[in-house]
Amino acid sequence: MTTKCTNKYFSVKKKEILKVGFPFYIWIIFLLLSFCLMFSCCSSGEQMSFKYRSTARKIDKMFTAIHNNCNFNGCVQICYNDLIIFNKSYGYSNREFGISNIPETRFMIGSITKQITAAAVLLLEDLGKLSLEDKIDRYFPKLSGAGSVSVYELLHHCGGIPRERVERNFISNIPRNYVEPWFKVAPEFQIGMYKFYYNNEDSFIMRRKNFSKRELQDLQYTFHCLGFDNESSFSSVNDGVDFLLKQEKSFGKAAHKYNYSNYGYMILGALIEKCSGMKYEDFIIKNFFQPLDMTESGFGYNKSATPLLAQGYYEYDVENFFNPLEQEGVINMPDYVNTYGWPGSAGMAYSTTTDLIKWQCGLKNILSAESMSKMFRGSCVIGKKSSSRYGLGTYVTLLEINDVRKKMFWHDGVIYNFNSIIASFSRDNLQIAILSNQMEGNNFYNWPQDIAKIIFSRNSGYDEDEKFTDSTDDII
Repeated sequence: MTTKCTNKYFSVKKKEILKVGFPFYIWIIFLLLSFCLMFSCCSSGEQMSFKYRSTARKIDKMFTAIHNNCNFNGCVQICYNDLIIFNKSYGYSNREFGISNIPETRFMIGSITKQITAAAVLLLEDLGKLSLEDKIDRYFPKLSGAGSVSVYELLHHCGGIPRERVERNFISNIPRNYVEPWFKVAPEFQIGMYKFYYNNEDSFIMRRKNFSKRELQDLQYTFHCLGFDNESSFSSVNDGVDFLLKQEKSFGKAAHKYNYSNYGYMILGALIEKCSGMKYEDFIIKNFFQPLDMTESGFGYNKSATPLLAQGYYEYDVENFFNPLEQEGVINMPDYVNTYGWPGSAGMAYSTTTDLIKWQCGLKNILSAESMSKMFRGSCVIGKKSSSRYGLGTYVTLLEINDVRKKMFWHDGVIYNFNSIIASFSRDNLQIAILSNQMEGNNFYNWPQDIAKIIFSRNSGYDEDEKFTDSTDDII
């Protein structure tokens, strides 16, 4: 009897199939192998949907709740065991135009730039261009007190210099047309504990005449983070530092005591320019971004010149903080800021979650093993009760993850209404990148820990406690 398919072009006798059975099954095997090869060549994101689908669902549920409850707008990417197991975006890059965040959206990363700056200094040491033991006065001879401070101490935030440089005429340099679109002026307004008003010459000045250096530093930091640019003529990191050194000409006592300093890392950027003979950003791009294929990263804040750069939205408490023009509780960033004046090499980079995963995974292929050890050892004690230490451009924190003490290497960044954090659990081969252009509160410091709890509860990880040590075995 003859068995036929419904299509006349595929009419086949049963015994003919049996007769050619060996080649036929070879053909079937070939199809199966091709099918398997197709999936083995899938992107990391497609692979993750099989093995880590349940884990990804839990992480998505966590960030969906954060998006709904905390106005989180941003991107999250997670790499585990060399696979991208999670890569998702939430909310808007620009909500006025209805543009959603996507994995390619660029975000300012603030102080994560410090990790990049530290890596550049270490590379220069690898190349024999400088030594971490060099004193700062070797490169900045006019800076009083620099002879007692080493490059190593600046990298550790132990140079004895303030968080920000202090410019006494900073307030009087803020023009009325800069502030007026942002704040209700009638004719005075308040930022926190500081009261302001305009004089007859349209200059913006403080009503309170007596204030401490620390209060002025805090105020300057607030305005800089909101995009105030009081000097637009700088064309390099060194230009910005030269201006700062005219304002603040001396270092404090180093005493090897941790004191977080943007100013110190700005000086390190100028040091990179002096030792490399290149602009800071050119040196980084050539020696790090290009080798790591970080094509979506760069420097500066210029919306018209930076494709896919997100709009930063600053959330504020109308009653207790600012009294701005009503914009749904949000202040928008200006379109351009000259970042050479501030924050320079302490925070002027932008990036994507994809590139920051590449950074965390690939840095060990650029720096020597010795430099990697110096960077991530965490030899600077932040405080007696702190579970964190500071390495060179990175924090090292011992966390309790599902009853196991694990070491997390991380850095955060807060600038221009952007919030960011990268974290790595190197022993478990887990890297995390979270970037945001709007959210309420600063709970993002806990998110890498929450992610790790989800991942390690469902997948095998090291179950031995980690601790602070001088050993290089657990360095990234």
